[in-house]
Amino acid sequence: MSIKELVIEKIREMPETSTFEEIEERIRFMSGVQKAINSIDSGKGISTDQVRNKIIEWTTK
Repeated sequence: MSIKELVIEKIREMPETSTFEEIEERIRFMSGVQKAINSIDSGKGISTDQVRNKIIEWTTK
């Protein structure tokens, strides 16, 4: 399925009362998820332990 087809499918699943802002938010969310997946697939991800250490670092400052 192409990206365009996926976006259209997800928009169709949204309520008929969805606003332009809600649709835009959904598309931006989907784009962010895809960028994250692409980063992980290309080896740019970090381990769970690294994430835990970052969270500890951020919350103890």
